[in-house]
Amino acid sequence: LSFCGLVFAVACLIFNLIYRKQKLIRLTSPKLNYLIITGAVIMYISAMVHVIPSYKEETETILCNLRPRLFSIGYSLCFGTILAKMWRVYYIFTNPTPKQKTVKDWHLGIMVLCIVLIDLIFIGPLGAIEGGWIHATLIEKREPPSSVEKGVLKYRTTYYTYICDSSARDIWLGLLYGYKAVLQIVALFLAFGTRKVNIKGLNDSTYIA
Repeated sequence: LSFCGLVFAVACLIFNLIYRKQKLIRLTSPKLNYLIITGAVIMYISAMVHVIPSYKEETETILCNLRPRLFSIGYSLCFGTILAKMWRVYYIFTNPTPKQKTVKDWHLGIMVLCIVLIDLIFIGPLGAIEGGWIHATLIEKREPPSSVEKGVLKYRTTYYTYICDSSARDIWLGLLYGYKAVLQIVALFLAFGTRKVNIKGLNDSTYIA
């Protein structure tokens, strides 16, 4: 499924690139669409990382730390761009005065950059402190032998699995998810404020809600 999503994201990228000069596509800000697609691609890649087989504890430790970080960056890049676009619509339709400043794509790009930078602080310095780095531990799971194992095969199956954990993992993930929750609340506020905007290609409030 992740591979299908990745192919679809690439198809959207090509579509956005080819038809970027069309009126409806220009309304959606093609340059910002690239950021959304890039974020989606990173999240799909993070899902693929979950199924990468590893047979060494050091490799699994790297994967344990890479998975949530990739998804977090991809989510912030994708959702942060959508949030920035919604804020522009909210700003335009709640400040209908001649003196209001034009909000350009590069303004929103800076906003998205700030959202991602805050995310990088959580997954970087805060995630690298003592107890914040996730370690993989090999756990042995023994199950009672089945009748076939006892009577015919003459052996017992032992299962091994890696567990990703750290002393401060719950705190770190709580801060990370809390930050994402704040973004969701802001998005709901903007979606409620722009719910009556009927211009096609601008109002994403229905999808956000």
